[in-house]
Amino acid sequence: MKIITNPRVLSAFWAAWAWLAAAAYWGTTPSQLDPVARLVPGQQIFLVWVATATVLTLGTVCRHRTIGRWARITGLIITTWLLLAWATAYIYEGITEQSRMWVSGKNYMFLALAAMATSPIMGRNTRSRHEKE
Repeated sequence: MKIITNPRVLSAFWAAWAWLAAAAYWGTTPSQLDPVARLVPGQQIFLVWVATATVLTLGTVCRHRTIGRWARITGLIITTWLLLAWATAYIYEGITEQSRMWVSGKNYMFLALAAMATSPIMGRNTRSRHEKE
């Protein structure tokens, strides 16, 4: 089984995910995310996903090694923090309201862990040695 070790491919994956998140929150903020929305100018949470997706897309397509690498690193850092914020908001809602929002929180938490797990690859400029062989 081959593991994806190309930083541009992973950046494209996370960029697509961020673009879809931006579309999902376009013009709407679920009440569970109100604490997060208060941190965003105009409380338009889709804008943070648009910014993140843009940076990750730059990291995918930019051929300049330094700019592409730092765009991927920055985009993934923002993605991880957003996923952790979403996870915290949903888990808090699940605990305080005794609802099943903790399930969404758990999902966002594991997505954040996946983002952290891909960070060593995203910070490189080339795929791993074993994939080239």
